[in-house]
Amino acid sequence: MESIIFVGSLLLISFLVYLFFFRNNKELDKKSYYLKRFLRNKEQSLKHINQVEALVVENNGSKQAFPDKDMTFFEYLESLKSKYENDYSEITHQILRKNRLSHAQKQEYTKKLLQQSEDLYLMEVDLGILKKTWKNSVS
Repeated sequence: MESIIFVGSLLLISFLVYLFFFRNNKELDKKSYYLKRFLRNKEQSLKHINQVEALVVENNGSKQAFPDKDMTFFEYLESLKSKYENDYSEITHQILRKNRLSHAQKQEYTKKLLQQSEDLYLMEVDLGILKKTWKNSVS
């Protein structure tokens, strides 16, 4: 009888330990997802800024960048840098790296990350337009 209670207790303890570690690993995976996505978006945004910066350096940054907007290459670059500073701050990086996110924070960061991804797509479209605009203004 004692051996049955001992084996049952051992199985129960093993099960609880498994649940505890499984749940913690699952939380770590989710946290790392947000951090990985943030870092990937940050890297892509910086890459885009560098590409626009190269266009500004190679070309006259005071020329109009977009045919439908009253914005120069330099102004566009400055707006990208400003957005980068706001979206990819060190504070946000530390929050995602260290803290456990509450459910509300997860929802907030999911929205932010999706918005950043959409912005990155639009930046790629803009870059294509900038290259085309510059090519047309040179020709």
